[in-house]
Amino acid sequence: MKQEAFLGKVAESLFEEPRNVRLDTELKDLEGWDSLGRLSIVVFLQEKFAVTVDSKILLRCHSIQDIVNLVKDKLED
Repeated sequence: MKQEAFLGKVAESLFEEPRNVRLDTELKDLEGWDSLGRLSIVVFLQEKFAVTVDSKILLRCHSIQDIVNLVKDKLED
């Protein structure tokens, strides 16, 4: 999946405008970074990448780049 498409899906999952979501975006700055948004991200990662991410692990992410790195790490396992 290309970076732009990934960012678009993250924005959609967090109910954010795509222009507000970049790799360096701090998750705490997004209104959609709540329990529902995190659940949406978990579902997106499972459906698109067949990657299972516990929401507690997702809470350790501080930026969109952290989510990308998490997916990469899971895919390499």
